[in-house]
Amino acid sequence: MNAWGWLSAICLPVILSPESSVPSPTSRSAVFRPLSQDTPEPEPLPPGALIRITQEAGVSSVAFSPDGKTLASGSWDHSVRLWEPDSGKERRQLKGHHGQVSSIAFSPDGARLASAGDDNDIRIWEVDSGKERLKLEGHEGAILSLAFSPDGTKLASTGEDATVRIWNAHEGKSLFTLDGKCFSAHSVAFSADGKLLAAACDLTVRLWDVADGREVRAIEGHTEVVWCVAFSPNGGTLASVANDRRIRLWDVNTGRETRNIRLSQPNLSLAFSPDGKTLASGGWEPSIRIWDHATGEELQRFKGRQGVAGAIASIAFSPDGKRLASGSWNAELTVWNVKK
Repeated sequence: MNAWGWLSAICLPVILSPESSVPSPTSRSAVFRPLSQDTPEPEPLPPGALIRITQEAGVSSVAFSPDGKTLASGSWDHSVRLWEPDSGKERRQLKGHHGQVSSIAFSPDGARLASAGDDNDIRIWEVDSGKERLKLEGHEGAILSLAFSPDGTKLASTGEDATVRIWNAHEGKSLFTLDGKCFSAHSVAFSADGKLLAAACDLTVRLWDVADGREVRAIEGHTEVVWCVAFSPNGGTLASVANDRRIRLWDVNTGRETRNIRLSQPNLSLAFSPDGKTLASGGWEPSIRIWDHATGEELQRFKGRQGVAGAIASIAFSPDGKRLASGSWNAELTVWNVKK
């Protein structure tokens, strides 16, 4: 496996070797590097930033609660942290994982938070109390992505064992184990009506019927590994971003490509705004761009710190679409002001 094989986005975790500024394919267990005691005072916020939180280790995943009052982050230091998105105050740490936390997801009602990562286990937490309610076991490799179904009854997961699994989110029982037909599956997403599940499987985006686990379609077009997939809120469009420096938009019903957005660098993460009018992407540059869904025009850009360490690993819109959270390898969690 080459170094790209360990990249991750929302969608995926990436580990940097202590000796190098490039991703190491052999260091997934080397979880984080603590910040130096000589770390300088925080720099002024970049244009568009509302708050910036510096954690003790790289940030792999971010998610807003459905009411927008809580921001969660998953980190290389094995922790899940809950924050107040307006002030940046830490509310709680959820501890129990024994490896990098690569993906987190709130249930639609906001009462539960699922997390997973390098220890191969999924944990479902009660948000109000911070108590672990379920532990889901079955994956035989690091878990790279999680997603709740829109009704909150199912949880999808995927990862390095190349399987896509659908679980009963209340009981923790496995419902389906789907073959990704790939070396490693990187991202999962439910359609808005909960009837379809998409996954990024190597160079292919695969769609399954959630009711019976039947593969509906394999969408091909990317020429390198696909890192992240996201459905539009109306369920009509599926977006994917890959190492080929392309964001591709697909018609869900036909699998036909409807738009191709060229990027200057590979992007690792995608998120549609709640109204579906815009699409955000982030990755290597490191910057976050917001695109017009209908035209593919770039509407807004947020610039993070330059260099590999500043790469954007995960992004998430707030429920009202006015803010965008990003997590980066340099341990920064930033909330940005989105133009409406």
